[in-house]
Amino acid sequence: MTRARIITIAVLIALLLGALPTGAARIWSVIQGGTGTSVPFTTGSIVIAGGGGIYTSDNTNLFWDATNHRLGLTTTAPSIIFGIGGGAARILGMERHLTANTAGNTLTVRAGGATSAATNKNGGNLILAPGIATGSGSASVVLQAVAAGGGGTTDRTAATTCTNAATGFACTTPITGLTTFGAQTALTSASGAVTFNAAVADSFKITLAENVTLTLSGGTAGQTLTAIVCQDGTGSRTWTWASAFKGGFTVTATASKCDAQSFIGDGTYFWATSAGKQSM
Repeated sequence: MTRARIITIAVLIALLLGALPTGAARIWSVIQGGTGTSVPFTTGSIVIAGGGGIYTSDNTNLFWDATNHRLGLTTTAPSIIFGIGGGAARILGMERHLTANTAGNTLTVRAGGATSAATNKNGGNLILAPGIATGSGSASVVLQAVAAGGGGTTDRTAATTCTNAATGFACTTPITGLTTFGAQTALTSASGAVTFNAAVADSFKITLAENVTLTLSGGTAGQTLTAIVCQDGTGSRTWTWASAFKGGFTVTATASKCDAQSFIGDGTYFWATSAGKQSM
């Protein structure tokens, strides 16, 4: 008996015993090495084990672009390595701990490092970027934190503490360890007075158009503040520091000249770190 006849007989026996799929669709079950369904998978589908072990897919919500090697979540056209559909607001995050009376775990997002043993090579930057805006529209990066409570088991949810602006982050409640590089406030006096909010920026610049007295609000221990005070084209305007500033310069009287000085906070006062630069 030839090998072909043996295979034919084996197939016929299998059909008689119900081991092979029957019917026009010829649906092979999963245990027979098939998918359990006659529905073909579309391009980009990722196979999922559905009810009863039958293979299925959710192409519109989970898509693999094999050409560009990109994964799409709720999109079939990912433009980046991991693209999420833009049709609705989304939240990515860790779930709560499942062990009773246990603190939550830390989630770390980290950029790439330089090659091991490389000489004087930078690590990769970590960039937080908002979405693209058009025309007069804008977009922000918002930082949230959970403030300490008075004890107990009540959930405490995150609240916005800092929102970015063109010049840096503005924090209604300063975050310890956050340095607001570039956050500067342009001050304008009114009736001889002006207020600088150190919770919003870490430096200010003012051009004196009158005699001015400064008032300070906000500020934390360890925070560095920088002041730039300029005379207008008339000059000889006076500048009086807020009482929290210690060691502040006497402003230059020369018209159109500027003075600059930095201070470090201790929680009560801001102390001058140098005599500053004057008449620039």
